[in-house]
Amino acid sequence: MKAALACLLFVFCCIGSYAQVCTGSLGDPIVKVDFGAGPSKRSPDRFSDITNYTYTNNEGTEDGEYSIKNTTEGDHNAGWWLTTDHTGDPGGYMMVVNASNQPGEFYRQKINGLCPGTVYEFAAWVKNLLRGRNGNQPDIEFIIRTTQGDILYRTYGIPNGEDKWVQYGLNFKTPDVSSDVTLIMVNRAPGGGGNDLVLDDITFRACGPTIATSFASFTSPVQNICEGDNAEYKVFATAGEGYGDPVYQWQENRGMSWTDIPGATTLNYTINITAAVPGTYKYRLVTSERRNMGSPNCRVNSNELTVIVNRLPSATITGGNIFCEGERMVFECAYGDTYEWTFPDGTKYPLQVVMVDKSTLAHEGTYSVKITRNGCVTVTSHTVSIVPKIKANAGSDLTVCVGAPAQLNATGGISYKWIPEANLSDPNIANPIATVARTTNFIVKVTGQNDCFTYDTVTVHIDTPVTADAGPNKIIHVGQSVVLEGKTDARSFYWSPAIGLNSADSLRPIATPIQDITYTLFTSSGNPCNYTATDQVFVRVYQNVVIPNTFTPNGDGVNESWNVGGLHTYATAITQIFNRQGELVFETKGYTKPWDGTFRGKPLPAGVYYYKIDLNIGSPLQAGWVSIIR
Repeated sequence: MKAALACLLFVFCCIGSYAQVCTGSLGDPIVKVDFGAGPSKRSPDRFSDITNYTYTNNEGTEDGEYSIKNTTEGDHNAGWWLTTDHTGDPGGYMMVVNASNQPGEFYRQKINGLCPGTVYEFAAWVKNLLRGRNGNQPDIEFIIRTTQGDILYRTYGIPNGEDKWVQYGLNFKTPDVSSDVTLIMVNRAPGGGGNDLVLDDITFRACGPTIATSFASFTSPVQNICEGDNAEYKVFATAGEGYGDPVYQWQENRGMSWTDIPGATTLNYTINITAAVPGTYKYRLVTSERRNMGSPNCRVNSNELTVIVNRLPSATITGGNIFCEGERMVFECAYGDTYEWTFPDGTKYPLQVVMVDKSTLAHEGTYSVKITRNGCVTVTSHTVSIVPKIKANAGSDLTVCVGAPAQLNATGGISYKWIPEANLSDPNIANPIATVARTTNFIVKVTGQNDCFTYDTVTVHIDTPVTADAGPNKIIHVGQSVVLEGKTDARSFYWSPAIGLNSADSLRPIATPIQDITYTLFTSSGNPCNYTATDQVFVRVYQNVVIPNTFTPNGDGVNESWNVGGLHTYATAITQIFNRQGELVFETKGYTKPWDGTFRGKPLPAGVYYYKIDLNIGSPLQAGWVSIIR
């Protein structure tokens, strides 16, 4: 014990040595100056009671000034490092110091609540702000002032150009009769060019022998169990030398604070957990001299042992229990590390979200999933029913007359919805009445049990008045054929008479009449409206012209006229007859009344006469003679 105390007391005379931080176990911080944190760049607390420097709100912190802020952005950034506090917290404040031109004290704080005759570690985090290698280096002397004198530690030159936080500190022992000390920081370097720094996380902690704890059967200091488990862990500790009369106390922390475990005052302890409740449970051993055990400021702590009670994965599955046949089914279980779904047919899927794109009756049944998270397993199931597909029937297509209503009638469901809704007596019933002006397709949504639905379609045809177009008149010569050019929008039609037609039921039949004829095209819409229409086409059939050269107009009733066969079929033909002197004795257009051998109402004498016949159809002129015999 004397050797250990001698080692601890050695720090009283250590001036200029490297940081003398505690190499044993530390207690909880008795003092921790971290300057706070906040959303604004500058702290509302100036901490003016700990420094004799001048506080500045300006962006540039000049010689002999300080500021409390969470970033050096905008503060001499051409020559200073851009930094946040030593923990990296973007809102954490720190003390920015631009040393005075003259060396001297810049920080003083009274530290209360220390235990007499106890070794403590003082530590502080410092960063040299100077980017360049040239310039004055910060040189800080830390002074712990007690009733028995000063304990000193000096950093000497903190190197320029290094963007890093460095922890400096020392160990010291409080006097046996007094526990209060004063922390003083003195700038030993001149200001001016350089000697700029930031200061953060100043701490005082009890320092004592090393205490190491562990689980008896496990190497890891962290153990995991599951919600509801029962567990027993044996833990033990080893304690180094340093205290003359050490005492021990196991503590537990359930997330709020450390509390003593009654009766757990030896190096060994058994943790018993029954019906574990989710949470993080930490355990440690604290020790001190017997006389100081009543004060937490005098204790040092072991490393922490942790038992994490993990929640069982939530036994929830999202997704419906009743689906319509053909509907997509999607199931999602609670979050986990691994998943194993089992479908009703035994198929397994290692997914959090599973889907059946188009359900059938075969997909009905129980879906179970095993969810594993942090080694904890939950198995849950989900029962699914499939409602058979609705057999929607919108009825047969309908045909109605213009302006007449159509009775729709759907079956197969509980409720109905028709679209389009316009011109329906009620779109929300099975049998609305439709009144439409043109042929319309109606779609009905048929809904059955559990809101399962499907669609069907019915067409209402409007039977409109029909038309008939027999086409243009035709001209042929006897023995020729021609195609009639009928047109109609009717469903049924026929030609009459059928004489000379290859088909009376075709819109474009081939006609081969032997004489002039008129064909009539009859059309009908049929039931229920039976609209009809007709149209006619005339077919002129030119006959072959047969010219006789003799006739006997003598009153005996035989061969009284010049009957030119077929000439009557040429309505525009010009027929002229001349006597031997070239005098025109007869002329007619068409030949509906044959020449009777008279001229101006008087019989012409027997003899030879001459004729010219122009059929006016583009054929050559016909000429010759004809004799009148009396």
